[in-house]
Amino acid sequence: MADQFLYGTKVIVVDIPLLFEAKMDKWTKPIVVVWVSQETQLKRLMERAGLSEEDARNKVMAQMSLDLKQSVMAQMQS
Repeated sequence: MADQFLYGTKVIVVDIPLLFEAKMDKWTKPIVVVWVSQETQLKRLMERAGLSEEDARNKVMAQMSLDLKQSVMAQMQS
């Protein structure tokens, strides 16, 4: 990613599902959080990764909730 700046790139878009958990939010601005219902989140994860509903739910519950991410974003913008 850093080499893109050397080539004059002005904007780089990165998709980092665990941005806040990895504490990488300090290095990326602006941040856009895409919020979906937990039902949609589970459905997408089960389809993409071939997980059972229980495994998908466990994986989602191990992450920071989308509601909390949205709250953190609101605090950062104020």
